[in-house]
Amino acid sequence: MNDHINDTLGNQNADRISDRMTIRCKIKYGTTLRLDKIAISADISETGLCIKTNDIYEPGTKLFIKIQAGDLKFEAEGEVMWSRQVPKGLDRVVKNGIGVRFITIDPAFLDFYKEKHDKFEGNAFKLKDWKDKDTGGGTF
Repeated sequence: MNDHINDTLGNQNADRISDRMTIRCKIKYGTTLRLDKIAISADISETGLCIKTNDIYEPGTKLFIKIQAGDLKFEAEGEVMWSRQVPKGLDRVVKNGIGVRFITIDPAFLDFYKEKHDKFEGNAFKLKDWKDKDTGGGTF
């Protein structure tokens, strides 16, 4: 198992500066503008996201990101803060993926996040909970 955690973060949950919400969005990302990887988000916040993947990157790696939530698309650049790879089959039990802190983010994404955060009062929810109501049932 390959496990990289940025030691400067200390306790990750204690150092969070914004609420994370469980939202499943399609994520395209890569170290170049080609965006050669596709995954889903495990959670998002206004300052970053967790991408559910077994493709890991060293902390400090810059990523280009496209977030798709229903029919909405947002672009971002981010920095990998931590990454964790787990053996196949354990990804449903053990958290894996990469934690990314936004360097730049589409301002429309912040509006999207705030709207969902206010609507659900910061509680965890999944894309299916709002997709049909708010986006007319858009699909990925």
